[in-house]
Amino acid sequence: MSRLILDLAAAGEPARRIESAIDSGIRLRLTSVATLRQRIGEASNEGRRGIRLLRELMLDSGGESALERRFLRVVRAAGLPRPRPQVAGVRESGRAMRVDFEFPNGLVAEVSGRLGHTSDRDRQREVRRRNALSAQGRNYVEFTTADVVEDPAYVVASLRAAISG
Repeated sequence: MSRLILDLAAAGEPARRIESAIDSGIRLRLTSVATLRQRIGEASNEGRRGIRLLRELMLDSGGESALERRFLRVVRAAGLPRPRPQVAGVRESGRAMRVDFEFPNGLVAEVSGRLGHTSDRDRQREVRRRNALSAQGRNYVEFTTADVVEDPAYVVASLRAAISG
Protein backbone atom coordinates (compact mmCIF):
# COMPACT_ATOMS: atom_id res chain seq x y z
CA MET A 1 0.00 0.00 0.00
CA SER A 2 2.87 2.36 0.76
CA ARG A 3 4.19 1.88 -2.77
CA LEU A 4 0.77 2.71 -4.23
CA ILE A 5 0.61 5.92 -2.20
CA LEU A 6 4.10 6.93 -3.37
CA ASP A 7 3.11 6.14 -6.97
CA LEU A 8 -0.06 8.23 -6.72
CA ALA A 9 1.95 11.21 -5.51
CA ALA A 10 4.62 10.73 -8.20
CA ALA A 11 1.91 10.58 -10.87
CA GLY A 12 0.52 13.93 -9.74
CA GLU A 13 -2.82 12.61 -8.48
CA PRO A 14 -4.99 15.11 -6.58
CA ALA A 15 -4.28 15.51 -2.86
CA ARG A 16 -7.78 14.30 -1.93
CA ARG A 17 -7.19 10.98 -3.69
CA ILE A 18 -3.84 10.54 -1.99
CA GLU A 19 -5.35 11.42 1.41
CA SER A 20 -8.05 8.83 0.83
CA ALA A 21 -5.44 6.19 -0.04
CA ILE A 22 -3.42 7.03 3.09
CA ASP A 23 -6.48 6.89 5.36
CA SER A 24 -7.75 3.66 3.79
CA GLY A 25 -4.34 2.02 4.05
CA ILE A 26 -4.15 2.88 7.74
CA ARG A 27 -7.77 1.84 8.43
CA LEU A 28 -7.30 -1.51 6.67
CA ARG A 29 -3.93 -2.05 8.41
CA LEU A 30 -2.17 -2.29 5.04
CA THR A 31 0.33 0.35 6.13
CA SER A 32 1.02 2.62 9.08
CA VAL A 33 2.08 6.20 9.64
CA ALA A 34 5.55 5.01 10.69
CA THR A 35 5.95 2.84 7.58
CA LEU A 36 4.76 5.62 5.29
CA ARG A 37 7.14 8.13 6.86
CA GLN A 38 10.01 5.70 6.41
CA ARG A 39 9.13 5.04 2.75
CA ILE A 40 8.73 8.77 2.07
CA GLY A 41 12.18 9.39 3.58
CA GLU A 42 13.70 6.70 1.41
CA ALA A 43 11.94 8.01 -1.71
CA SER A 44 13.07 11.57 -1.02
CA ASN A 45 16.68 10.35 -1.12
CA GLU A 46 15.94 8.97 -4.59
CA GLY A 47 14.60 12.33 -5.80
CA ARG A 48 11.11 10.95 -6.38
CA ARG A 49 8.32 13.35 -7.41
CA GLY A 50 5.45 14.16 -5.04
CA ILE A 51 7.46 13.95 -1.82
CA ARG A 52 6.69 17.51 -0.70
CA LEU A 53 2.95 16.87 -1.06
CA LEU A 54 3.19 13.56 0.80
CA ARG A 55 5.03 15.19 3.68
CA GLU A 56 2.32 17.84 3.89
CA LEU A 57 -0.46 15.24 3.81
CA MET A 58 1.24 13.18 6.50
CA LEU A 59 0.95 16.09 8.97
CA ASP A 60 -2.70 15.21 9.51
CA SER A 61 -2.47 11.43 9.10
CA GLY A 62 -3.08 8.75 11.64
CA GLY A 63 -6.84 8.69 11.75
CA GLU A 64 -8.89 6.30 9.72
CA SER A 65 -11.28 8.61 7.89
CA ALA A 66 -11.55 11.94 6.14
CA LEU A 67 -13.35 13.32 9.20
CA GLU A 68 -10.55 12.23 11.53
CA ARG A 69 -8.01 13.79 9.15
CA ARG A 70 -10.03 17.02 9.15
CA PHE A 71 -10.11 16.97 12.97
CA LEU A 72 -6.33 16.58 13.13
CA ARG A 73 -5.97 19.50 10.71
CA VAL A 74 -8.18 21.70 12.95
CA VAL A 75 -6.13 20.70 16.01
CA ARG A 76 -2.83 21.43 14.25
CA ALA A 77 -4.01 24.77 12.85
CA ALA A 78 -5.08 25.86 16.35
CA GLY A 79 -1.67 25.00 17.79
CA LEU A 80 -3.15 22.44 20.18
CA PRO A 81 -1.11 19.41 21.23
CA ARG A 82 -1.39 16.55 18.75
CA PRO A 83 -3.49 13.70 20.07
CA ARG A 84 -2.61 10.06 19.55
CA PRO A 85 -5.08 8.57 17.06
CA GLN A 86 -6.81 5.20 17.37
CA VAL A 87 -5.74 4.41 20.93
CA ALA A 88 -6.67 0.96 22.19
CA GLY A 89 -7.85 0.40 25.74
CA VAL A 90 -9.80 -2.17 27.69
CA ARG A 91 -13.35 -1.89 28.95
CA GLU A 92 -14.32 -3.10 32.38
CA SER A 93 -15.84 -6.20 30.78
CA GLY A 94 -12.40 -7.05 29.38
CA ARG A 95 -13.38 -6.26 25.79
CA ALA A 96 -11.10 -4.08 23.70
CA MET A 97 -12.15 -0.50 23.04
CA ARG A 98 -10.52 2.01 20.71
CA VAL A 99 -10.99 5.72 20.92
CA ASP A 100 -10.49 8.09 18.01
CA PHE A 101 -8.03 10.38 19.82
CA GLU A 102 -6.28 10.71 23.15
CA PHE A 103 -4.57 13.95 24.12
CA PRO A 104 -1.41 14.03 26.27
CA ASN A 105 -3.46 14.93 29.38
CA GLY A 106 -5.69 11.84 28.89
CA LEU A 107 -8.62 13.67 27.32
CA VAL A 108 -10.47 11.43 24.87
CA ALA A 109 -11.96 13.00 21.75
CA GLU A 110 -14.33 11.23 19.39
CA VAL A 111 -15.57 12.42 16.03
CA SER A 112 -18.88 10.98 14.92
CA GLY A 113 -19.74 10.95 11.27
CA ARG A 114 -22.73 9.26 9.71
CA LEU A 115 -20.80 6.14 8.72
CA GLY A 116 -21.02 3.53 11.46
CA HIS A 117 -23.35 5.59 13.64
CA THR A 118 -26.76 5.09 12.06
CA SER A 119 -28.45 2.00 13.47
CA ASP A 120 -29.85 1.47 16.94
CA ARG A 121 -27.06 -1.08 17.56
CA ASP A 122 -24.41 1.49 16.52
CA ARG A 123 -25.86 4.11 18.85
CA GLN A 124 -26.07 1.56 21.68
CA ARG A 125 -22.39 0.69 21.18
CA GLU A 126 -21.44 4.39 21.28
CA VAL A 127 -23.45 5.06 24.45
CA ARG A 128 -21.84 2.07 26.13
CA ARG A 129 -18.41 3.31 25.08
CA ARG A 130 -19.12 6.72 26.63
CA ASN A 131 -20.40 5.05 29.79
CA ALA A 132 -17.25 2.91 30.01
CA LEU A 133 -15.04 5.98 29.59
CA SER A 134 -17.02 7.80 32.26
CA ALA A 135 -16.73 4.82 34.62
CA GLN A 136 -12.96 4.92 34.10
CA GLY A 137 -12.98 8.58 35.12
CA ARG A 138 -11.89 9.71 31.66
CA ASN A 139 -12.61 13.20 30.36
CA TYR A 140 -14.43 12.85 27.08
CA VAL A 141 -15.55 15.18 24.28
CA GLU A 142 -17.36 14.31 21.10
CA PHE A 143 -17.82 16.26 17.89
CA THR A 144 -20.04 15.69 14.88
CA THR A 145 -19.14 16.13 11.23
CA ALA A 146 -20.94 19.48 11.26
CA ASP A 147 -18.86 20.63 14.26
CA VAL A 148 -15.54 19.74 12.63
CA VAL A 149 -16.40 20.97 9.13
CA GLU A 150 -18.70 23.93 9.74
CA ASP A 151 -17.70 25.19 13.19
CA PRO A 152 -14.05 24.42 13.89
CA ALA A 153 -13.92 27.39 16.29
CA TYR A 154 -16.37 25.52 18.54
CA VAL A 155 -14.18 22.41 18.37
CA VAL A 156 -11.05 24.39 19.26
CA ALA A 157 -12.75 26.27 22.13
CA SER A 158 -14.18 23.02 23.53
CA LEU A 159 -10.82 21.28 23.30
CA ARG A 160 -8.96 24.18 24.92
CA ALA A 161 -11.42 24.19 27.81
CA ALA A 162 -11.22 20.42 28.26
CA ILE A 163 -7.42 20.30 27.97
CA SER A 164 -6.87 23.10 30.49
CA GLY A 165 -9.67 22.00 32.81
